[in-house]
This record gives sequence, C-alpha cells and structure tokens, in this order.
Amino acid sequence: MDLPHRLDTPRIAPLPVDDWDPALREQLLGNRPPEMGDGEVFNIFRTLASHPKLAGAFGRWGNQILFKSSLSPRDRELAILRVGWLARAAYEWGHHVAIARDHAGMSEGDIDLARSGPVAGSDAPDDVLLRAVDELVGDHSSARRPGRRWRRATTRRS
Repeated sequence: MDLPHRLDTPRIAPLPVDDWDPALREQLLGNRPPEMGDGEVFNIFRTLASHPKLAGAFGRWGNQILFKSSLSPRDRELAILRVGWLARAAYEWGHHVAIARDHAGMSEGDIDLARSGPVAGSDAPDDVLLRAVDELVGDHSSARRPGRRWRRATTRRS
C-alpha cells in the first residue's frame, strides 16, 4: 500500500452483518451491483450500519456516484483516487485502487497519474480533470472555482 493507515483500530467499531436489522441488510446489500459480487462487506458499510438512517442515505449517494454517474468509470476512479491521495485516506485509496484495476480498466500508469497529479500547463483531458479535483480539494468550495477551468472540466462529462 502506498499510504499508511493513520489509526490502528477504527474509531467506531464495524457492526457484524449478522447483527444488522434485516431491513438495513436488504437496503445496503440487497441491490448490490454485479461489480460488487457476493464478497466481503466493506468496513465503511459495517460502520455505517450503527446508524441505519445515515447508512441508507450514504448508500443511495454512493450508488449514484459509483454506478449512475455521467463520468466514465475511468474518470470517476481517477478523480476518487486523486481525492484519496490528497487526503492521505489509506482506506479509500486502497479500495479504489482495486476498483480502478478490476472495474475501470485502469493501468498502473493511470494510478500513478492519480498520485502525481496534473501536468502544469497541460490541457489534456486527464490533466484538466485532475486540476479540477485539486482545486476542489484545495478550496473545499466550488464557489471560488475559476470559471474557464471549471467549464473545461465539465465538458468532459457531457
């Protein structure tokens, strides 16, 4: 792994799936996309299971981002990986490196691009996307987004 975990144990203990309310189990796991398979339930869902209302809202949001976005799977994962790298989020990075390889067709070079970021002065599509991510993460607000760059980045998803 490229990023070390910052904590040895989770702040909130993940709840075993067998302890979930049946309705929550159906809500979070009943409509798993084929990409998720029948494998391990990620700790993020097991942790959110302690708060069913939040888990449901997060599940709907995540489903939209991961499986219904107007971004291509590669662009989506490139953006998510860049955010994970900038935030030094080891858990997010590790899971999305696997998703990038297994479900978005990304190469090691693509993953390296998420680490290194945009090439200065380049208007190549990947660099435009990565620059937009860097600015969003750096600003924490789209209100200060430079108009020309933001317009150029949004044309990628059209």
